[in-house]
Amino acid sequence: MTMRQPLIPIFIAFDDHYAPFGACVIKSALLAKSERYGFAFHVLHEGLGAPARQRLDELMAAHPGNELHFVDVSDYFAAMELHVHTIYNRAIYYRLAIPDLLPQAERALYLDSDLIVLGDLCDLYDTDLHGCALAAARDVMMHALVRTSGLTNRETGSLPVRRYFGEVLGLPDPECYFQSGVMVLDLARLRALGRLPQMLELAGRNRYWMPDQDVINALFVGDIAVLPQRWNLLTGGGEYHSFLARVDSPLLAEYRAARASPAIIHYASFTKPWRFCDIDYAEHFWAVLRQTPWRDAVYDWLQEGRLVSTASLPQTMSWRTLLGALAEKCFGKGTRRRTALVYLQRKLGRA
Repeated sequence: MTMRQPLIPIFIAFDDHYAPFGACVIKSALLAKSERYGFAFHVLHEGLGAPARQRLDELMAAHPGNELHFVDVSDYFAAMELHVHTIYNRAIYYRLAIPDLLPQAERALYLDSDLIVLGDLCDLYDTDLHGCALAAARDVMMHALVRTSGLTNRETGSLPVRRYFGEVLGLPDPECYFQSGVMVLDLARLRALGRLPQMLELAGRNRYWMPDQDVINALFVGDIAVLPQRWNLLTGGGEYHSFLARVDSPLLAEYRAARASPAIIHYASFTKPWRFCDIDYAEHFWAVLRQTPWRDAVYDWLQEGRLVSTASLPQTMSWRTLLGALAEKCFGKGTRRRTALVYLQRKLGRA
């Protein structure tokens, strides 16, 4: 009789719009995993539609021994007043409730829905937390902003970032701010601490710059173990080449080394690969997307004019140029999808 693998609880949150990208997170994690554990994905949502659920079930069918659960948190958050602004919605707060949502689990992973997994999450799950409530990587972008006298947004008073972290969040070391897009959670300890009501109260009462992330940093000072940069490698529309490359520090040195072998690529900037097809590491997203039930979504995105190039921001690339770039970078020679893209490229070229 075959013993069933223990399952790692992995939480992720997305809506219908982000379902293709959340699917890429799930698929990439499954492709990169070892056989030490199975994965139990818990999709946190408020009304995820049946078509998206069906496609996700189809994705999981190719990976027996793993599980997918849809967790509607509408009732949980219905009566809560949570501060959101233009680039964030309520879904950013779902991660705060994870300890209550799976009361029988001792440990779990949380992943944002705009990343690609290249390393084995079994290794991440086994991270030594050294008695801390959670583990996360230091936010290299925020670290660089502190070092270059950057400012927060106008909504938070356009304060110097160093002052904001020190005075508003109460961080003893403003250069040690954590990114909450990848976390290892000691659920038992988090439940014992009982800080969920305080976290949600702060989230509703204060206008934070990075709402959920600021709350976590403020309430868990000294209680966050440090993950290596390779487990949450931030990337986007050229920030590394135009900004981070000019900042020197031990953290930036670790970040630069991690770029050679990232375990998780996190498209945390506003320049996502499904909007800007030529950002750093975009090819990893496209390689995974074509292995999901959303493999043909690129055609819709092209028709809607949603794909642009960072080289021509904010102007849209010509369809012919874009199709050529996609065919060359993301679709293997001899595949039917590459043939279809080349055909469409030639047709547009004659138009």
